[in-house]
Amino acid sequence: MVSNTQDDGPAVTQFLEGATQQVATALGVLAHPSPDVANLVATKLEGLQQEASRLTRQALADLAGQAAEAARSWGAKPGGDPRTFLQRLHHLGTSLLDELLRNAIHATATGKKIAYRMVVVDDSRVSAEALANTFASAGFSVRIAETMKEVLEQFKSFEPNVLVSDVRMPNVNVTDLCSRFRLAMGLEKCVVVLVSGGTENELRDRLDAIKPDAFVSKITGAANVLAQVQKVCFEKLG
Repeated sequence: MVSNTQDDGPAVTQFLEGATQQVATALGVLAHPSPDVANLVATKLEGLQQEASRLTRQALADLAGQAAEAARSWGAKPGGDPRTFLQRLHHLGTSLLDELLRNAIHATATGKKIAYRMVVVDDSRVSAEALANTFASAGFSVRIAETMKEVLEQFKSFEPNVLVSDVRMPNVNVTDLCSRFRLAMGLEKCVVVLVSGGTENELRDRLDAIKPDAFVSKITGAANVLAQVQKVCFEKLG
């Protein structure tokens, strides 16, 4: 884990969130590798390196620089083995997520708890509980639901203002679910975040229909889901 003893101000938190999202995006575009893609990713990583250095996050700056160097090297050898680059990119992403989670736990420990009521909806109870535990550790008050009946009961008894739902569930019409949630809470008083094991491009039509406040791919990890939800809650609910 990359750690730093100084206070984590808003600028650092914003950097960590943005950098984590950029690494996740880089992993997505690498599904179609090419020298141009490698060089584009390298340029983004060099930008992260500079920003991390400016914020005195030297360990993260070093990891970003190493990943950028490996990307340039791979891009210069079409058909070469990308494993070194992918390993360094993965290491950078893991370190960023560790920092985000550490910040969330620190905020909770110092009394800066997030006063949000959340329902996590997933037809996999294991996935729902894993996400719920992550949010609870950061100060959210959380309930879980696996069916439409359960989540509607939570709307009445718990009155959540944050909904985190899987996109594809055989027993839940997610479009209807989000519509009912917004109607119950009021459009300006609630946050809708959709999560999925798929990518944003794969789910574009469904996301365009629902218009969530945020979409986060589960493959980027629970800590990234937490960071993105925190960000949209701060922006929309205060």
